[in-house]
Amino acid sequence: MRFSRLTVRSGFYSVMLHAVVLVLLLVGVEFAPQPTPRVKPQNNIVKAVAIDNKQIEAELQRFKQIEKDKANKQIAKQKALEKKLTELRRITAIAEKKRKAEEKKLADIRKKKAQESKKRIQEQKKLAQLKKQQQAEAERKRLAAQKQKQDAENKRKAAEAALQKELASEQAAEQRSRDQQLLNKIISDIYERVTSNFNKTGLPKGLSCTLRVRLIPGGDVIEVFIEKSSGNDIFDRRAITAVKKSSPFPVPSDIEIFDRLKLRDNTLPFKPED
Repeated sequence: MRFSRLTVRSGFYSVMLHAVVLVLLLVGVEFAPQPTPRVKPQNNIVKAVAIDNKQIEAELQRFKQIEKDKANKQIAKQKALEKKLTELRRITAIAEKKRKAEEKKLADIRKKKAQESKKRIQEQKKLAQLKKQQQAEAERKRLAAQKQKQDAENKRKAAEAALQKELASEQAAEQRSRDQQLLNKIISDIYERVTSNFNKTGLPKGLSCTLRVRLIPGGDVIEVFIEKSSGNDIFDRRAITAVKKSSPFPVPSDIEIFDRLKLRDNTLPFKPED
């Protein structure tokens, strides 16, 4: 397109220049004084016209060269710009390639970091789960050991309680046996004392009654009455009198033993002939 414009412009300048020269020639011919016809001036005019044509042609060549130089400069400038553009594109392509490579590298790094983070989180979860399982197992073992220990302690306590109960039972049985022996002796002593204080004179043989005797610690009789009569008032009254004369009875001085033997309220079968 640029070369077409330059060609048109050069042709236009050439036509214009020829037109100007032609006008000048016509004007020069019309207004010039009419010389005396001579053959020699005709040769000068032809020669001048020839010279003018050469100048015009030279001028046209100069214009053409100027336009050509301008065109060449434009072409060179265009080529330089295109070369710079190509280089810029190459540099841009390299930079873009490098940028994409950096982005890919960064994306790979981020992906790797994300994978490492995910792996680390999974490992942390596994460790936390393992720790939780270990803690649960340790707690289970602790509770099992504690239960086993508690069961053993309960068995020991049960065995000890059973042994103590057995010992207590044996001791109680022994104590009851000793108490019974002591009670039998006390009753025997009381019976002998009452019998020794009983007046048998004038009474028929074979009589008996049951006395109810109430004592206080120390053996003093505080109350005595007939629970079952012999049928003989004199016998019954003398039995009561004999009990009162026997006071205080021979009982243990220890109040605990006195109460354990239940000596506060006694039933005393009385048959002096036994």
